[in-house]
Amino acid sequence: MTQFSDGASLDTTGEIRVEESGGSFYVLGEGLLLPADTREAADALCQDVKSQIIYMNMKVLKSPGARSRVNAALEEIAAEIEEPRP
Repeated sequence: MTQFSDGASLDTTGEIRVEESGGSFYVLGEGLLLPADTREAADALCQDVKSQIIYMNMKVLKSPGARSRVNAALEEIAAEIEEPRP
């Protein structure tokens, strides 16, 4: 469970899913809490996580080079969330 300073809380346990709280969207589950600006961005991120394109890499990869590539991919996704495609 993650609690925000305004008293709101989100349960990060359970299956990967999208939830809305306070007008913001989040991908939650299996200990993850990933914010998204829109429902569409949250759905796309949720699908990426569910298909394990990113999630599996974060959990399994151990080499520094592989971690660097995963971090680069996460930064790219974060930039896409902040600046949605036209």
